[in-house]
Amino acid sequence: MACMTLNATPLTSGPVTVLWNQDDSVISLNYQNQPLPVARSSVFARITLGPPVKFSAGQSEMITNLLNAVAALPETERRKKIYLSTAIFEHLNFQASVPNPWLTNCVWRAILDHVWQWEKTNEVIHKGTPYYFMAENCVHMGDVASAYICFYNAVEEDKKNYPALSKDFKSAPAYLTVSLVNNSNNRLHQSMVLPLRSYLDSLLQKYNASFRGNLSLSKLDKVFLQSDDLDSIKSFFVANLHEIYHLAPLNSSNMIGNDYSMLKVIDSLFNLALVVDQILAYRFLQGVTGRERNMANSIYQLALHLKLVTKVNVRDPSDYLSKVRPKLNDPTSTPDTILPSYLDASATYDTKPLDSRMRVALAAYYLRNYGGHHLEGSQTVIKRYEDVLRSVLDAVFISIETL
Repeated sequence: MACMTLNATPLTSGPVTVLWNQDDSVISLNYQNQPLPVARSSVFARITLGPPVKFSAGQSEMITNLLNAVAALPETERRKKIYLSTAIFEHLNFQASVPNPWLTNCVWRAILDHVWQWEKTNEVIHKGTPYYFMAENCVHMGDVASAYICFYNAVEEDKKNYPALSKDFKSAPAYLTVSLVNNSNNRLHQSMVLPLRSYLDSLLQKYNASFRGNLSLSKLDKVFLQSDDLDSIKSFFVANLHEIYHLAPLNSSNMIGNDYSMLKVIDSLFNLALVVDQILAYRFLQGVTGRERNMANSIYQLALHLKLVTKVNVRDPSDYLSKVRPKLNDPTSTPDTILPSYLDASATYDTKPLDSRMRVALAAYYLRNYGGHHLEGSQTVIKRYEDVLRSVLDAVFISIETL
């Protein structure tokens, strides 16, 4: 059923005319008496490529006139301002006749440069839509790092603006994407979210089989991926998981054996180990400050939590780590001298075989410390990449199971 329009005068601002739905969203947006998509196609028929993209006087004038229409609305009409900004950017979503996400993002960057300059002397408008479109293009280009910069700019925009619409920013596409929410009302659900969820599910199945765990994807959603308290840790984890997933075809081949790849792998493992560090700190070290707030303490608390030791027989983190072999804090150690024992289950605690859960947690602890202080590669992490990666991912899942 069609929405009824408000009994209100349409907005007219220069060449821009807007009609509104009853809920303040936009029914129609015209430019010089033409629907904006038609007018835009004419004005932007030719674009001067750079870098950077350079707009003609007419193109710059169109963008300015559209932004001025948002500014023409009084501050009391914040809902309309947000809806109009969204409609403008949706209609400015340039697409080449042959899809070219790189070119599209060049145009978006030029549009945003214009918008940011305009905002300096006018007002700040809602820009979640272009940030999301840019993120989508980055995903299609395989530029995972840039995609998450854009995604999280969109999330921040939605956090600021959705309350005025009486909406939850968690229903917006950006949050649905970076939190891997299984919701089909998202442009990237099929092409990005579902493949990453399937990858995560396969990792969880291997984890549960190896550790007799009970961590389902739905539980991971509840306690971690959509947890407000762990939002920053979640964002870091998903971005790094996506990059690992993206690089898997190369990292599973002979191409991983170069010096740069060794460093890149160490960096990825270090980042995952940081996630383990922060989840365990959230679970066990809230309220702990100073020198005692460290991963060694978290590891000790995990051993207590798993009832592998007691405070009676192991008084503190140093006491616990002193009984682990091979020694993890030996300054002469390297991943090549340490990791094989943890991967092959020959590491010990107090001369007895180390518990399998603590084995992967301690491997993560070692890689967190090593990666934080060394810019050196390792043959072990290359030759046994899948084993090392799975070990650190299992440590992530063990830490999540403590929540």
